[in-house]
Amino acid sequence: MAPNRRRRPGAAAGLIEEATEAELAECPFCAGREDRTPPESFRVGDVAAWTVRVVPNLYPAFERQEVVVHSPRHVRSFAELRDDEVAAVAEAWQARRDAARGEGFDYVHALINEGAAAGSSLPHSHSQLVLLHDPQK
Repeated sequence: MAPNRRRRPGAAAGLIEEATEAELAECPFCAGREDRTPPESFRVGDVAAWTVRVVPNLYPAFERQEVVVHSPRHVRSFAELRDDEVAAVAEAWQARRDAARGEGFDYVHALINEGAAAGSSLPHSHSQLVLLHDPQK
């Protein structure tokens, strides 16, 4: 334990803010709003009770990019996920990596950017999968 670490400069910046009512009302990643995203390419769980969804990124910055929605619950940070949800996210990353390799992609990179300062446009916890071909091939 290092109780004085909470006094270090910038320590409060890591706190997770509460979701606003407007955010909760409009979030396209929450359960029941699946029609607000592109059709999914993968899911963990069944249609009625999914745990993780993967959809194409509407605004990809790379050759091919997918969005992994971490939970049907409105959580704002990967740190808020339960252990079973983290395991489901890892399962989705692995399944999409395997599928991408089967489609001829050489590299699959998972990245999490949380919050507007990191470039995230939606506060609901999600990650990006970037699929790339090897230019040397």
